[in-house]
Amino acid sequence: MRDLPEITNNQAKLYASLNHKKYRQQYGLFIADGPHLVQTVINSGWEIEKIIIKPEKIDLIEKLDLSTERLALCQQARFDKIAPSQTPQGILAIVKIPNIAQNIDQIVKSARRVIACDNISDPGNLGTIIRTAAAFGYNLVVCVGNCAELYNPKTIRATQGGLFAVPVLEINSAAEFIELFAHQFNLIALSGKAKKPLSKAPRIKRPVLVVGGETAGISPEIEARADFHFRIEQTDKIESLNAAVAAAVAMYKFSRG
Repeated sequence: MRDLPEITNNQAKLYASLNHKKYRQQYGLFIADGPHLVQTVINSGWEIEKIIIKPEKIDLIEKLDLSTERLALCQQARFDKIAPSQTPQGILAIVKIPNIAQNIDQIVKSARRVIACDNISDPGNLGTIIRTAAAFGYNLVVCVGNCAELYNPKTIRATQGGLFAVPVLEINSAAEFIELFAHQFNLIALSGKAKKPLSKAPRIKRPVLVVGGETAGISPEIEARADFHFRIEQTDKIESLNAAVAAAVAMYKFSRG
């Protein structure tokens, strides 16, 4: 392992810059931080530019069965500037952002169960929804409008590897979303204002479950176009559920069909 190269000054500066959205977009790269995410991204087949490891964590190479082809050593001072977490675990991957939009027609055509996040602006909520979608066998996650950035370290951490298990499609507007999905799927709006309880929902073929942000809810255009509207029954002791929790309850319901 003594033959592993050290990252260069230029590499260290570039990778540290990936903690800012502007540079993630400019370079088309993001950081997967920690052994679990590094192993998950390797298993997923996503393209990795570099795996960076601290010398004192060299044992992780054998534990994770890492190829040395893209490995580089990084001393602690540099590593701490690159790692997005406050308590880095000594290994991270620099990952290339995939361009799934180029295969959008095929991805939409092959999906059978979809969760759409309509302006979910909190990265923790978005990441948790992606994680849950992967757990319940959803084929596609759609981010509509002003969602949290997909490659924000908080979003990635909350997905717990789900980002690498289910395609995530980013769509700019409600109108574009409706154009892509309304004619091929059944749109289901999850709303506290809906009259029908979720427990009474029938089996629905090719569902697209739409969950809105906690403040504004679902976009009026999408709510108006939805084929079904359901609410989650709850007590009056609390005003509403967290968006990710509500999404999880509803995703489970529609994963049974």
